[in-house]
Amino acid sequence: MPNPKGKRENIMTIEIHTNTLTLIQKALPYLRQGLMEKVLQKSEKFQNNILKIITGIEDGTISEVILQDWSQYVEGKSSNGGSYYFGTHYYYEPEENMWLKQYETSADMEFCPVCGMFGNHEEYDEEAGEFIGYTCREPEYYRSCAMIRIIVKFMLKHADDMNYCTVTRTYFKEA
Repeated sequence: MPNPKGKRENIMTIEIHTNTLTLIQKALPYLRQGLMEKVLQKSEKFQNNILKIITGIEDGTISEVILQDWSQYVEGKSSNGGSYYFGTHYYYEPEENMWLKQYETSADMEFCPVCGMFGNHEEYDEEAGEFIGYTCREPEYYRSCAMIRIIVKFMLKHADDMNYCTVTRTYFKEA
């Protein structure tokens, strides 16, 4: 029914699937309204993938996430030809209860995992011969709630582009 005063109505269409209610319940603590609306407008497969990621991060079955960018990659030029793969790797650190962010590339040259720039930014204590950090900045850490938002935003932005993908897996460091 049209609005008699000529005001625009904000109507949102969402895709209702088998797990939509479960997704809403799981995602509510992590996703703000705008992000939630975008997720709910996607296919059942997309919604199920988001639900699996949220559940996996909550229960600890996902402890490693790689957001991959293959848009500049060209086979044969991917190690020293200028057409590289780039990725952002997140590792769950149970002792910190945080996710460590590191950058990666297929380039066959020095590359800093902390800032994502080419070059060696490692810093060593010459006397002790020990690694003490990076000259560019401190490594970045994220809480699980921020990780979920980062992943969802990436997946929404690149949902229809096969050059970008999200990889999750379980990885635990040996003691």
